[in-house]
Amino acid sequence: MYLQQAFRGNNKFSRYFITTIILILSTQILGALPALAAMLYGVMSGGTVNPNNPSDFASLGIDQNLGLALMLIPFAVGFFTLLVCIRKLHSKKIMDVITTRPKFDFSRAAKGGLLWGAFIIISALPSILANDGSVTFNFDPVPFFTLCIVCLLLLPLQTSFEELVFRGYYMQGFAVTTNTRWAPLLVTSIAFGLLHSMNPEVKEFGFWMAMPSYVFMGLIMGIAVVMDNGLEIALGMHFSNNFISALLFTSPVSALQTPALFTDNDPSMSYSDNIIMLITGIAFILLCSKIFKWKDWKKIFKPVVVK
Repeated sequence: MYLQQAFRGNNKFSRYFITTIILILSTQILGALPALAAMLYGVMSGGTVNPNNPSDFASLGIDQNLGLALMLIPFAVGFFTLLVCIRKLHSKKIMDVITTRPKFDFSRAAKGGLLWGAFIIISALPSILANDGSVTFNFDPVPFFTLCIVCLLLLPLQTSFEELVFRGYYMQGFAVTTNTRWAPLLVTSIAFGLLHSMNPEVKEFGFWMAMPSYVFMGLIMGIAVVMDNGLEIALGMHFSNNFISALLFTSPVSALQTPALFTDNDPSMSYSDNIIMLITGIAFILLCSKIFKWKDWKKIFKPVVVK
């Protein structure tokens, strides 16, 4: 049902092309201006750009929370820009790109977020409890609670933009082009992974080591969207993932440099981490299928029928 809604409105290729160009210009130029201005000010004030992690604003003498806000502003700009393009260029209702339900189901988003958040915390416990010196506790009340406010204000826009773009706008666009569900699911998951290819973690651990986790994450959220006929679960999961990650852990190679509760002083990654991500994703999908009563698994491989 969700992908069938893709056929509403104006779906000419030119509209998708124009929207893509507008999104690139709005996020990479308009949205990035505050961060570029702050970086220039930091350099002029004697700071240096960290070549291994350009998102490390601390090396420029800029407060970490301000740096995080500057990093998230382009996503906020992109979010509102995409909403305008959906309405004006495609003549679609915003809700048609979000869900098949009459209104956004916050309970679904909350359940998806809480479930994935529990998985994140459980997976982090061994590192926290190991007490081997690789993880240090660095709670500082004022920066930490300021971080909470920044995350609550801006992370929903960042994660909503990415979900609306990949699991909403482009997934529906590819459904119109291919008349399938599996192809948009696969293509947007790979594209979601490639979007993160410039993250410092990818540079640190290697493309083929880090990339599978991003693609798996995209697949998990994509399956949830197709099976649940809406973005709610994926939105809750994505926000929970980024919110808890920002508050719980930081490291010298993290894309999100934050005054988190713990610092990983010796970050590493192995193929076992990708296997754990895959197992966790399967467990998440199976639990969601029970909670939300998903039945017709074959529909992922069925064509999109326009009624």
